[in-house]
Amino acid sequence: MPEISRVVGRDRELGALATFLDGLSSAPSCLLLEGEAGIGKTTVWSARVSGAAACDYLVAVLRRR
Repeated sequence: MPEISRVVGRDRELGALATFLDGLSSAPSCLLLEGEAGIGKTTVWSARVSGAAACDYLVAVLRRR
């Protein structure tokens, strides 16, 4: 998975996901990333999943191909 520091040009998206993570309570939460093919959803998603796991969040991933 890409490291957050290696993701270029997606500061706004990474910031929005950081805000989501910072606002989590102890209740289960869900986040959906959607958009056109090829716009970098997987790159942003991968960076934040690895970042969340590094912060000791329990991360369950469901991915549609």
